[in-house]
Amino acid sequence: MKFLTTALIAGLLTFASMAAAADTPRAGGKLEITTLEGKQLDIKDLAGKPVLVFYFSTDCSHCQATARILAPIYEEYHVKGLEIVGVTLNPTAKDNLGGFVKQFGVEFPVGLGDRAHFVEFSGVAGRFYYPYLLFVDQAGQIREEHEGADRAYFADLNASLRKSLDQLLTY
Repeated sequence: MKFLTTALIAGLLTFASMAAAADTPRAGGKLEITTLEGKQLDIKDLAGKPVLVFYFSTDCSHCQATARILAPIYEEYHVKGLEIVGVTLNPTAKDNLGGFVKQFGVEFPVGLGDRAHFVEFSGVAGRFYYPYLLFVDQAGQIREEHEGADRAYFADLNASLRKSLDQLLTY
């Protein structure tokens, strides 16, 4: 009985976090970071531009693969007006973010964050899996989002990202 109760609660929590994540479009919250270069970045300063916010852990292999795919996409889509902002949430990132950026060819701004920053911007308070991608339109509305557990989206991430970004550029 205890196992059944635990399983039921876990299922409800998972469903609740998925339900919250599925509520799009919705306004993005506050997002301010200090980039690796020491510059202040406020998402409000990117108003009028489509933005992909990439929450990740420097120690996560799926996040590393995502960063490797995002690097050339950023180059291609940045000329179309897209901005990508990377926010790492793992505590060890302060020591290895520079190496991560270099190793995976990241050219877009990245900075340190924490769980509270994630919740404040995304509105997602439940459990989630890295990486977490939020597609924000020119008006600051979160139009689409995908977490690392979204196997269908991440199965062909390059194609999925391009489809999402092409759609984001139409808003």
